[in-house]
Amino acid sequence: MVIIAVQTRRELIGRYKVNFAEFYLINTHNGITARNITPVEINNYPAIKEHLDKYWEKINKREDQGITPYNLRSCAYMDDFYKPKIIYPGIMRIAKSNPKNFPRFALDNDEHYFFGNDCYFIIGENVEYLWLFLNSTLCGYLFRYFIYSFDETGFKIFTEYFKNMTFPKPNDLIIKEAKQLIKDKIDISEVDKWIYNIYEFTSDEIFEIKNSVNSLISNF
Repeated sequence: MVIIAVQTRRELIGRYKVNFAEFYLINTHNGITARNITPVEINNYPAIKEHLDKYWEKINKREDQGITPYNLRSCAYMDDFYKPKIIYPGIMRIAKSNPKNFPRFALDNDEHYFFGNDCYFIIGENVEYLWLFLNSTLCGYLFRYFIYSFDETGFKIFTEYFKNMTFPKPNDLIIKEAKQLIKDKIDISEVDKWIYNIYEFTSDEIFEIKNSVNSLISNF
């Protein structure tokens, strides 16, 4: 049995961080072999069993049962929730209350947030580096060209769209610079300058990027 922090509302995904909703979930599943987590024996938790038994008619009919009706079948990527990850909402809107909070991708290095199917996550190498790019003004500019927009201020984000967005492969120096940028409070202007320098953009190109994103968020 694992008690985990749960982030379920996509609007609580902020730029750079998760605004945790203070929800927790008691996760009972078949276990994770790689982490030596064994299946839950429900009789060892009488109070929880008593609570779940109130819903026996429903849980006994679930198609995603594990080894007992009290256990959920472990999903293939269960262990990935414990890895450093970038979390983002499936639908990303430019909020009227805070239009500059765009784009917004949160980094979870050690909180192990779990969430429902309205949020998604990215894992892999150098996630801090990718995280800075995804929250940059440049990424906001690229949204118009790579991310499906269903109106002027809403974007539906599918993993497939990210595959077409080009980010330079980082070297050791860039990784070192990225870690330095996130060491203190994030300064988006400094991050943007760093990214523009990596791409070697001209002043005209930088103006086009800034102007385009400013026009997008100034519709409010």
